[in-house]
Parts: sequence; C-alpha cells; structure tokens
Amino acid sequence: MSSGLLQEGLEAYARGDYLAAARAWTRGQRESPRDKTLSQYLQHLRGQHPQVVESAEQELDPAIAPTQTEAAPAVVRPAVPPGKDPWGEHALLGPPAIVSSEAPVLPIVANASRGQPNAASSLDALLARMRGAAELDDFSSTLKHADEVIAIDPGNAEARRARDRSRSVLTQMHISELGTLDAIPMVAVAADQVIWLDLDQRSGFVLAQIDGRSSYNDIVSVTGMDELETLAILSRLARDKIISPR
Repeated sequence: MSSGLLQEGLEAYARGDYLAAARAWTRGQRESPRDKTLSQYLQHLRGQHPQVVESAEQELDPAIAPTQTEAAPAVVRPAVPPGKDPWGEHALLGPPAIVSSEAPVLPIVANASRGQPNAASSLDALLARMRGAAELDDFSSTLKHADEVIAIDPGNAEARRARDRSRSVLTQMHISELGTLDAIPMVAVAADQVIWLDLDQRSGFVLAQIDGRSSYNDIVSVTGMDELETLAILSRLARDKIISPR
C-alpha cells in the first residue's frame, strides 16, 4: 500500500501539486512508519513547503487543527482570477500573510498628486535601464525593464517596440536550443529522482506534460502559460539534461 502512495505522491509532485503529494506521503508514512524512502521525501517536502505538509497533516488528523475556543488568525492570500493561471489556488509562492482580527486599521490618505513625481522619476530610471540593456543586447533584461515601463505607462511606444523585439529574439534563441518544435522530448531522469531536482512549480508543471508522445509545440499549447515562458523552461530543462529529444 505504501508503494502505491509513494508513486501517487511522486506523480503529484512532478505536476506541481504539492498538497496532493503531501497527502499521499503523509498517509503512507502513517501506514508504514519504517519506510525510510517515504520519510525522506516527506522531510524534503516539509523543508520546501512546511505549510503544505501541515495542511495535509491537519486533514488526516483534525485534532491538531486550531480549536474553536481560540480564534484562528485570518489567512490572506492573493486572489487569482479564474482562467488566468494553470496553477489555480495552489500557486502559493510564499507563506501566507497572517493578519490578526484585532490588528489596527491603517489610515489611507488619498493624494494622487503626491505620487506623481515619484512615478515620473521611476519611469525615467526604468527607461534608462531598458535602453542600456538594449545597447548590450541583453534581451532578457530589456524585456524585464520594458514590461516594468509598460506597467506604469501602457502606451509607451518605445517600451512596446523593445518588448516585442526582445520577445522575438528570445523565442528564436530558445527554439534554436531545442532544435525544432516538432521534436518529441523524453524525460531523461527516473520518476523517483524528480523530487531531488528542486524544480519550481511552473517547471514541474511543464515537465509533467512530457509524455513521450507530445512535441514541443504540443506542450507549449497545453500548458496555458505564456509561450516564451514555456519555451524558456523547456530550454532550461534541456540544458540541464533533464529532458532530451526522442
């Protein structure tokens, strides 16, 4: 039974569903407390995402959940609009902010004119960084600063041109690294070794789409992520020899 839960957890971890992995491994450890492999995986996951493991433990053992006599602090998480991100509610990139119900309310002073000089100064600085990166053909930094400029000034034509050119060049660079988008990649590491790669959630999600039948083009289409971001992840996985063409 523990071997089945071990595999279930590995598959969940590979697709970035850390809560499902924690549930499977916690159940497996309780059923087979002497299973060292399960203990190692659970300990590793606890080190990465302690709150996820705590949540899984509370589901299996409600007795350790906060009591009703002591009000639990509110957990504040950023709202994610439906359909905007393939991770949904599991895209928690850091610990939630704990806000006490008795916390004092901070006064908000609405003064739009006060922020205008800072915004203008920030925009000029970002434009200068963007131009400097473009002169050095640092397309990643150019894209980053162009996006920051557009966030402040959506109609900035210079930033939009820099962003479009950088995205085009970076896309071609990643395609060149992969060879051709028609190639079919294979996972080059064993399933039980994926956990030790310390991939972030998005990289784990992209890796989970590699099934030995789908081409790079197919994978880019099904992730629901930005095309350039998906290609960048695939290129990095190929460089690290985690995947290779069939």
